[in-house]
Amino acid sequence: MQKFFLFCIVAFFLTGCEPASPENILSTIPVQVGDQTFVAEVADTPALRSAGLMHRADLAPDAGMLFVFDTPDTYSFWMKNTLIPLDVIWISSEKEVVEAQTLEPCPLTARECPSFAPSAPAQWVLEVGAGQFSGQIGDRVEFDFD
Repeated sequence: MQKFFLFCIVAFFLTGCEPASPENILSTIPVQVGDQTFVAEVADTPALRSAGLMHRADLAPDAGMLFVFDTPDTYSFWMKNTLIPLDVIWISSEKEVVEAQTLEPCPLTARECPSFAPSAPAQWVLEVGAGQFSGQIGDRVEFDFD
């Protein structure tokens, strides 16, 4: 009877465990912007890009997220369910900063959250903690994918 009870407890806890799937595992890469280097999680699927940095209570000073798109465009971002202010850096297909904005979280009680877009097309977008980015438009960005 004790073994059966123990088995039931273990089975109960294991049913809540989801196996890791490729969609929810983020790889990280170094992203160098000017003289700064950030360790960025790579958001390269629609699901990862949609979740972004939502619900994060903090972010290390040298951490961030790199959003990867197939083609350049004026991708807009919003701060819905984002708990911390962020520096958002849009990067051209030539790997140069085309725009950078500091965005504040959208209030949780807000019915609508504004979207922010760059003035020029970008293929990548880097998000880091607000105040961490010290670069400027035109800075060269370096990173490599495996």
